[in-house]
Amino acid sequence: MKHYRLVYRQPYECDDDIRYVQYSRAFATRGDEAVRVVVKDFLSEGGLDFGFHLGGPPAGLYPRQFVSLSAEFEPDRVIWYA
Repeated sequence: MKHYRLVYRQPYECDDDIRYVQYSRAFATRGDEAVRVVVKDFLSEGGLDFGFHLGGPPAGLYPRQFVSLSAEFEPDRVIWYA
């Protein structure tokens, strides 16, 4: 098992505007091939569907944003396995 830490930005709605907060998530995979799939799936499922508001940003989906990925560390705790 290889351990990874994904750093990403999560969108949220704040006073009819979109802001991003940075988080990290630890995970483990059995091989390097699975890392791309795990990261892609995680980033695509947690977006914010922001509707139209006068004076706000355009309506649409604001996805999670990739920041960095680090590998080979001793985890404090593993959050999910792939």
